[in-house]
Order: sequence, then structure tokens, then C-alpha cells
Amino acid sequence: TKGEVPKIPTDVVTRFEINNIREINDKEMRITVDYYQELIWTDDRIKTKLSKEDDILVLNNHLIDNIWKPDMWIKNLHSFKIHGLIEPTSGLSISRREYCDLGETCMDQQSIKTKTMITYNMEAQATIYCNFHFFKYPMDNQKCDFLMDGAYSRPGIVNFKFELGFFAVT
Repeated sequence: TKGEVPKIPTDVVTRFEINNIREINDKEMRITVDYYQELIWTDDRIKTKLSKEDDILVLNNHLIDNIWKPDMWIKNLHSFKIHGLIEPTSGLSISRREYCDLGETCMDQQSIKTKTMITYNMEAQATIYCNFHFFKYPMDNQKCDFLMDGAYSRPGIVNFKFELGFFAVT
């Protein structure tokens, strides 16, 4: 069903990188960043007719709403938007991955199993509140943490594993 959380805990690998620090507003104590994020997880509730491991099904933005996606939470969030001109610059693709259970050698076709892999990516802009401390002004240094996690009421529904982005260390 649309939006239904998986019954078993879902492991989500996410790659995240900040592309641009758009604005630092010291009066309103906010920072705005542009970033790219990619989320990858397994969802075997989705059935496809993909025949080979290298087949990929790319969904348009109207079909993305029919697939469950892990919800994210950003600490001290003021505003958020996904980039885009005509349509949001987010995308979702479905692929297959073959695997063997631990300890099996997969010598025959019957022991090979498949997983349905989902990849969701987006470019977004987030503005967060930061507590700037000016007690050493004008010689002060500021630190603003961009903290992100799953937006679920209890742990173990979605487990996030953060990895370095493709293009830079964030």
C-alpha cells in the first residue's frame, strides 16, 4: 500500500554531500545549504518484470509518490525544498541484485536469490537554525551542525548508514 512502512527493519544506505553554502544569516541565526542526497534500500514488496541484473526501471516523478520512501528528519529545520524547474530534480530507479545466502556457494541456479533494490536521489535546499555565539566578536568562530536521521517514532524501523558522497568529502 502507498506509504506503508515495511514490516521488517529496512537498512538504507545514504550518500550526502553539500554542494553550496548559499547563505549565512547571523541576524536570524540561520544557514542555507544546497545538497545532493542518494538513498539506496531493498524493498521486496515491489514486484518487477526485470529479467537481468543490469536492467533498471526509472520512474517519473508522478509514479514516485506510489512507492514507499524512508522519511528524513533534519534537526532545527527552518525550510526545505527540492530543486527543480518544471519538475523536481528527484528520481527513483528500481533494479535487481542477485545474491547467495551466507555459507552458500551458488553453484546452481536454484540457490541464487534476487533482491529488489530502490535508489532515490534528490537535489535540495535546506535552511536550519544555528546558535551562533558572538561573545568573542569579531574574533569568533562559529560551528553549525547539519544533523539528519530517520523521522520515525521508534528506533529500528529504518536504519541509516551514511557514506561519503561521490564527488567530495562532506
